[in-house]
Amino acid sequence: MALRSFRAELWAKNCPQLTSLSLELMNHIQMASQPVLLNIESLISECFRFLPKCVICENDELATLPEPIDLGSLESLKAMKQLTSMKIVYKNLNNNCLQDIHEYCPQLNRLVLKTQQKLSNKALNSLSKLKVIKVVEIYSTPYDMTDISDTGICDLIDNCPDLRVLTLKCGTTVTDTTFDALKSRVNRWPHRLFVFGYCWQRTEGQSSQLGQESDHLSKAEIIWPQLQSLPNNLIIYNREYFTGRCGTMSQFEQNRYYDQFTTNKWRDENDQGELKM
Repeated sequence: MALRSFRAELWAKNCPQLTSLSLELMNHIQMASQPVLLNIESLISECFRFLPKCVICENDELATLPEPIDLGSLESLKAMKQLTSMKIVYKNLNNNCLQDIHEYCPQLNRLVLKTQQKLSNKALNSLSKLKVIKVVEIYSTPYDMTDISDTGICDLIDNCPDLRVLTLKCGTTVTDTTFDALKSRVNRWPHRLFVFGYCWQRTEGQSSQLGQESDHLSKAEIIWPQLQSLPNNLIIYNREYFTGRCGTMSQFEQNRYYDQFTTNKWRDENDQGELKM
């Protein structure tokens, strides 16, 4: 089922107060004669007219999909230019899905993305065109390194003046270039707090650095000394993807992450009648 069946024009017309949207495309969506979202259109004008938020979670385990779920193009949301907050949980979300997002959702100030794909700087470059964005959170498979590096991160830092929180819960490759850009930014606005989070994996060269660990410094502070002296209005947190000797922790966390993209029949049956906001 593609997002084009969502008929955003109808939602925009009947839900003028709708500013927050959550699209969670799970495995095992029930396939009927019409797409699931299409079937609820008759309820929109009666039930959702005054809702400021809407959560769409398709999660019925009655049938197995004959083909992968298709998110479709975000162009379908261009009639909903009033959206300020959006969350997408979709295992096949990739760089191309985010292309031209600034043309379809220009008022977004908060964006949360969860995927199993390896996003790259191309995705961050697309997001850097969202001129009023304040919060960006990107999640992908733990312990898998993406192609996100200084280039994409700096695109966001330099081109989004209102950005306050950048959380990259995915494997990234950062150097002093990123930290220099962050310091330059917060020094321009000393009264604004900026939060940056990232995940990393040690290289062979960094492993040799960590051979001389200090009781007073974290591993990240040894590799990036700049972290030892941050401006008061800059908070940086990080996590190392360190698999250890056996690697069982990485497999456990990956499986737990994958569970977010599948349905839980017991949970769904017990959540009936409750709209999660």
